Amino acid sequence: DGAVKIDGKLYWNAKKGDDAKKLEDLFENRRSRKEYQEVAGKADWVKYPVLVRCDRSTPFEHLQKIMMIATHHGGVTRLQLGATQEVK
Repeated sequence: DGAVKIDGKLYWNAKKGDDAKKLEDLFENRRSRKEYQEVAGKADWVKYPVLVRCDRSTPFEHLQKIMMIATHHGGVTRLQLGATQEVK
């Protein structure tokens, strides 16, 4: 539905015209925390992966926006994509 939820909390909904500020802030906050930094005290890169789950009807532009925010605001270098197949 275009919504980005993390631990059940809504951070961004593209279809409702939300800006991505809450999501950007989340990634920037995590980037600044030492326990997530690849090199303590340097916020260049983080050491946790981001898992994105969506279905085939999700427009690529939403996925692309999340990837860009994760890398630019979060320093994320590892991204995992998850998909499920419909059971017939």
